[in-house]
Amino acid sequence: MKDPVAINTNVLVRLLVNDDPEQARRAAACIDASSACFIPITVLLES
Repeated sequence: MKDPVAINTNVLVRLLVNDDPEQARRAAACIDASSACFIPITVLLES
């Protein structure tokens, strides 16, 4: 994945909480594979 990605609440929380290691790994891989990430203010507020 080369394009910038917008991170949603689910992906951010999975990465931060690591309650399901497989989903946290996938979230990290998605972020690592992108050229840039955008986290909307609404996602930060929900988190």
